[in-house]
Amino acid sequence: MDWELILYVMVSAGLLYFLYNAIRNQKDAFSSTNILKSLYTLGILALCLIAFIAYCVWMLKSSESF
Repeated sequence: MDWELILYVMVSAGLLYFLYNAIRNQKDAFSSTNILKSLYTLGILALCLIAFIAYCVWMLKSSESF
């Protein structure tokens, strides 16, 4: 068996263990109100990113004529 595969399995098992403990010990972190607040914030950030990329594309198109 490849040592790299064994390392990946051990690291993923450790991350799953820490994630399981975090979820079990902090039950209020995954409440519906906190998730809705996070989704609202991520939505606002996504809209800002879309607007920024659209502005960059518009600036590139307007500079092609020179």
